[in-house]
Amino acid sequence: MPAFAADAAGPIGPGKALDHIGFTVPFNMSGHPAVSIPWGASGDGRPIGIQLVGRRFRDLEVLALALTCEQLRPAQPAWPD
Repeated sequence: MPAFAADAAGPIGPGKALDHIGFTVPFNMSGHPAVSIPWGASGDGRPIGIQLVGRRFRDLEVLALALTCEQLRPAQPAWPD
């Protein structure tokens, strides 16, 4: 799911106001460690990431996997001016 506009509180449009919470609420409620890593960009330059989720109390394992993914991911686009 490409990023929504930076000045928006969430995805915009009828029926889309809460579309993004499915990526966070389950893990916030269950206590599972999760991390999102920038991975590439959409055709119009918006960032696209991957989300990693681990077992409860395995935060260090999720962080170690995130580091490995960051080292293996494709080159990232330059930040906009």
